[in-house]
Order: sequence, then C-alpha cells, then structure tokens
Amino acid sequence: MGMESMEEESIDWSQIKVLLLDSDGVLTDGGVYLPELGGSEFRRFNIKDGFGITRLLSTGFPIAVISRSPSTPVMVRCERLGIEHVYLGIENKTSKAAEILNELDLDWSDVAFMGDDVPDLELLNKVGFPFTPSDAAEEVRRHAIWASKFPGGGGAVRECCDRIYFSRSA
Repeated sequence: MGMESMEEESIDWSQIKVLLLDSDGVLTDGGVYLPELGGSEFRRFNIKDGFGITRLLSTGFPIAVISRSPSTPVMVRCERLGIEHVYLGIENKTSKAAEILNELDLDWSDVAFMGDDVPDLELLNKVGFPFTPSDAAEEVRRHAIWASKFPGGGGAVRECCDRIYFSRSA
C-alpha cells in the first residue's frame, strides 16, 4: 500500500507534544511466556526501543504507557526506563489519555499514540498522530497515518522516538 512513503512527507513530527504507547504488541512483541507451574508471566522487550525512549525522555519530552494488561514486567521495564506516566490495567484508554492531556495542558491534535490491535482503535481515532508497528492488525493499520518499518517489540518504538527526537533537534 506504500503507507510509509505516502504519509512520510505530510507528517510534521515536530508538532507532536506527547507520545502515548500501548505495551503488549508495541513495547513487546506481543508474546506472553508462561512458566510451567503458576509462576509470573514474562515479556520480551527491545533494548533499542528502550534507548529511543530514554533519549527522548532526556529532552523533557513526555511519554506515557497506557495498557489494558496489568503486567508487572511492563511496570518494571517502564520504571527502569524512567517513564513516569504508566497506567496498566486500564479498560478505557481514551479517558486515561484525556486525563494525561488535561494534566499536560495539551490537545488531541498534539498527541501521537502507537497501538497495534482492536482495543487501541478508539484512541487511535482520537489523536492527531495515530501510529502502528508494522505487524499491527490489518484493521488497525487502516486507521494509522504512519506505520513503522519495524514490528512491535522489534524497533517500532525506537523508529518513532527517533523521528520525534530528530525533529525537535533540527
């Protein structure tokens, strides 16, 4: 479909004032690893994504994670990266995002959100910059103005963070 090339020139990355991220399928590859008997779930994260996040955070740029999953590994990873705004076990991502925007005194048009599946559609359709990883569900990719070349948990967040970072330092 040529999604990247078509929208590439029309996105003004410097207009983005906050980045919201889903966790499973965006910060992770969407896999859930279960030990044999009753232990905790495991999630796989990408070090490159982590660097992109911490570099962008170091400029004072706000990043928030909003996820339906109440995952302890996601909380630990976000804490290690220095993400202050982490909301897990959230059924209504759009209302949580509205609270964040209110706190930061921003408008929906200032927001980038990267989501990958049907529970993300409402928020993707509300923000000014709806983004997805390359492996997002097809029905979700149709609602995005930009899809990373990379999959969730495999560099999609890094690519997005880098574009925002370099647009701000230009």
